Amino acid sequence: MQIFFENKSDKTLSINLNGQHFLLHPFGSDFFSFHGNRVSLNLSSEDNYSSEKYGEKAGYYWCHRFITESQYDFSLENEIAVELYVETKKGDHLEAYQRVLPFSRTFNFPKPIYTLKNESEIREKFALNKKLEKKAERRADFIVKADNISTNISWIVGGVLSVALTIFIFLGIWSNFSLKAAITAYAVLGFVAYVLYKIIKKLINGIGKTADKVLESKAFNKAVDKAGEKFEENFVYCKGMPENLYKDENSFFDHNYISAVFEYSTKRI
Repeated sequence: MQIFFENKSDKTLSINLNGQHFLLHPFGSDFFSFHGNRVSLNLSSEDNYSSEKYGEKAGYYWCHRFITESQYDFSLENEIAVELYVETKKGDHLEAYQRVLPFSRTFNFPKPIYTLKNESEIREKFALNKKLEKKAERRADFIVKADNISTNISWIVGGVLSVALTIFIFLGIWSNFSLKAAITAYAVLGFVAYVLYKIIKKLINGIGKTADKVLESKAFNKAVDKAGEKFEENFVYCKGMPENLYKDENSFFDHNYISAVFEYSTKRI
């Protein structure tokens, strides 16, 4: 039995047919022979996993680009000609999947089983990234705690200096004028500070009430809904996908999730 494969893409494709491994160059074609009528076909490209990096030392990566291996198992009654296409679709969790799609004018292929090329290496990379993330988070926690301690010390030192300065000014007025003058001056300053406090508090309360009215208004809620629709239009590609399919990073390797991305995604790259 023979299958004629024609590569319709600009990528080198990896074909495993009943245990025989072949490479098909961009826009190339060839016949592949096998015994019997049972076919086990695994398709992939020569591309490898990649990702965009930010904060590499902290282990932060995003926009994962996975390369799938699609496994087809079927039986043939006659020889067929197969066209091979490469397709990449984006998911909703900063990832994209590439697959090789077979097409024949005389045969309908079953749904494939998807796995990731070099899956063990990718999992090791994810595990290393997790360690770097935790290390960066511990460092950040230490900096925050140190900053809080520094802030508290600053408040204490500032408070002590303020009290000392207040006493120094009070004693200066007393020594140069009189005790009554010092008390009167501080009473006036205290009254002015109290009035300013009341005015500022009233302004803050007024702003808070106005903000509450704005947040509760129909116009604001309509604007939020509009913004949500715009976000979904631009950044949610897998419309209608069941929500429980993606649980965490392990879902990136799950056949059901990968299949759903290819089925529901509207974004090809």
